[in-house]
Amino acid sequence: MYKLFAVVLIAVLIAGAPMVGQAQWDAEKNKWIVGDNDAVFYADASCTGSQYLLMQGVMEYPILHNLSTPGVKSWNNKIACAELGKNAVATVYRVQNYKGTSMELTAGIHSFIGSRLGTDISSIRKTQ
Repeated sequence: MYKLFAVVLIAVLIAGAPMVGQAQWDAEKNKWIVGDNDAVFYADASCTGSQYLLMQGVMEYPILHNLSTPGVKSWNNKIACAELGKNAVATVYRVQNYKGTSMELTAGIHSFIGSRLGTDISSIRKTQ
């Protein structure tokens, strides 16, 4: 009986523990602190603000025109900046369904203003 109690207790503690390396909102900085495998795309060129698109794990958005979040009716041609965690990899595309000019992103902050894509991003594929 003691072993069963110990196993259940450990499971409950693990389930309630915060995940290491996951994104957390920083209200003071008005931005996400990215986790190791996370990517955050912002409408603001400074990679801050309440207009963001958080991608955790492997995710795909083949048509950003149909994607909305609070404060953003459509993410098509709206992304100005991205921040990726140390293990994250994402590719942004000029045309929907992963076509046209593309740019692979890895860890760090990426501003699209003045880049070959500018804010003309219509699809995203996050592979890790």
